[in-house]
Amino acid sequence: AEYMGTSLAITPMASGVTVQLIERRTDPQDAKLTLVSDLSKFLPSDLRLDFDVQGFSLDKNFIGIALDGNEVQHIQSYQVQLRSLTVGYHLIRAFLIYADYTCVKTPQAYVEAEFYVNRSLVQLERPFMFGQPSIVVVLAGRLIDFYVHNCAISSRTYFVRITVDGEVVAEGDEWGTYEIMGAAPGEHRLRVTLVNTFGEEITTPKYNNVEHIIFLS
Repeated sequence: AEYMGTSLAITPMASGVTVQLIERRTDPQDAKLTLVSDLSKFLPSDLRLDFDVQGFSLDKNFIGIALDGNEVQHIQSYQVQLRSLTVGYHLIRAFLIYADYTCVKTPQAYVEAEFYVNRSLVQLERPFMFGQPSIVVVLAGRLIDFYVHNCAISSRTYFVRITVDGEVVAEGDEWGTYEIMGAAPGEHRLRVTLVNTFGEEITTPKYNNVEHIIFLS
């Protein structure tokens, strides 16, 4: 993943909802996240994952954990306990997150792994294939952030489309943090999707097409 773009196209909505791009910080290039656990063996439904972090403190920061298509969980530990996992295929995605709930946007700050519960990892029937472009979204109040993997965000490759309550509010080719502006307090539906140069949304595998329910104050 790399950052190359600079533009943001905003689509006015009747509701007045827009997004604003927040100035991007300089990420630590030596920050590295490693999944230590071996997930290729026979695994139980209650599972502990062990991580190693270098060049990035967890004193106030987090590891973000996304299991399958679920919302990101924030942990301040080198271990996470997964309980009552269903039998079959699972995908774990993990990345480094700052105290303000925005993510470190460097290649070594992210890991992903496939595993099966109650059977060993095999190459058949995999709903997520390594090498495909992917996006995982981090939400905190009115802030929208995301980590992209196996693709670049730029005017020449992929861009992101932000949809609020079923209407497109912005399309951006900058890998950064966005803030929702003008949305009324209460519940809203949010989608952040990758779009290729043909204007096609990348909605498969299903983890790239998650609708988030957010509550704004």
